[in-house]
Amino acid sequence: MTKSTHCNVDTREHLLATGETLSLRLGFTGMGLSELLA
Repeated sequence: MTKSTHCNVDTREHLLATGETLSLRLGFTGMGLSELLA
């Protein structure tokens, strides 16, 4: 796996984990893209 690919996987995993946490805490309709990317 190249460094670029590894970095992309880390970013994807981070976004998925953050999205899961926010949706459990705020509900799917209670969160927006700004919360996910903050």
